[in-house]
Formats: sequence, C-alpha cells, structure tokens
Amino acid sequence: MALTADRDQATESFDESIGEIDWEGNNGADSTPKVNNKEVRAKAKASSSSIATPQPRCHRKRKSALREVAEALGAIAEAIRKWSEGVPLGEVYEQVMSTEGYSEEVLVTAFDYLAQHENLARAFLIKNKRLKRIWIDNFLKK
Repeated sequence: MALTADRDQATESFDESIGEIDWEGNNGADSTPKVNNKEVRAKAKASSSSIATPQPRCHRKRKSALREVAEALGAIAEAIRKWSEGVPLGEVYEQVMSTEGYSEEVLVTAFDYLAQHENLARAFLIKNKRLKRIWIDNFLKK
C-alpha cells in the first residue's frame, strides 16, 4: 500500500489517496514494490472530488452584513436630511407657548430667541415639560 499526494492548482489544496501496491510482482531480488500510478491518481481524483473539493461558498453572511451596513447608512442619511431641513418653527412655537406660569410676552421672547438659534430650538423640542420650564427660567435670568 502507498500514499500519494497530488496538488490541485485550481483550489490550492492537496489530494491524498492510498493506492494499490503490486507485491506479487516482486521476485525478492528487488525490494521496491511496483505502484500503478495511473490507477492511484484515478482513485485519488474520484474519491477527492466529493470529499476534498470544497463546496461552492455561500456568500449569504457577506450579503447580510452588506445589507445591514446599507440600512444603517440609509438611517444616518435620513437623520442628516431631517437635521438639515431646519427646525419646525410651528412646533417650537406651540411648545413654548404651552408652557404654563409665564406671561405671553415672556414666552414670545423665548420663542424669538429659539427661532434665531436652531440648535437650541431642537434641544428645546426634545426636553420634557420640567426641563423646558428650567430653560425658560435660565433664559429670563440672562
């Protein structure tokens, strides 16, 4: 019995197989056994074609990861678009004017200030009622 290896150039892998050795053909004078290389290689190719050859790779994981990245980029682009559109002044006005405990003149002054400073207006829209009151109090102290 002999072990042979054959390099597969396409897959950069080695095929291994065990071949048949002709021990009976030796008359004792020559101790080197005779190996049928053609038969060994044929068996190696036949057995390795179903075992050693890798199956076609599935790129589902890569496609899934690319899809997730594309969706994340889309969400970022949407957020940037919304941020760059400007502040919805009607909503800022409604929220400022709905704050209780202040005169209309004070609230309109606070609204005018927020209308001139978009980032502060965005932050004001996000705050809860208690934090909006604190912001207006701090604005009046200035």
